[in-house]
Amino acid sequence: MGNVAENSVVLSEDLSPVVKLFSPIQKSSRDGKDYYELLVTEQHLNKAGTFHGGFYCTVFDIAMGSTATDSIDTIKKIATVNLNVSLIRAAFLGDTLSIRVSLLRKTERLIYLSAEMFSKESLLANATSTIYYVANH
Repeated sequence: MGNVAENSVVLSEDLSPVVKLFSPIQKSSRDGKDYYELLVTEQHLNKAGTFHGGFYCTVFDIAMGSTATDSIDTIKKIATVNLNVSLIRAAFLGDTLSIRVSLLRKTERLIYLSAEMFSKESLLANATSTIYYVANH
């Protein structure tokens, strides 16, 4: 896999039960960004044989939710309140998807993020998200 460093970790299903649909998802951090990678398998395909459009949204939500969660020391709960996804190109069986997530801004209750998804250096999709959170005090 391309952008995830050797010191990567595999996302736990504790983050969300839906993670198991894409396991393993590897994650690493560098240069102030988080990087995620996963492999497109048969269960991710639509009738046309390409990565299902809804899964783009789900993978972005998992990745940006993970980055948001990691940015807060003591998180109590988290909820995506806005997710915008633009699909640019299709992904296919066996493709490795690389997602780069940037945390844009964090306030007392909201986190703003952006992300891009690549395969073989081609941009497949991009996304922005606003996440509401409550921290333990």
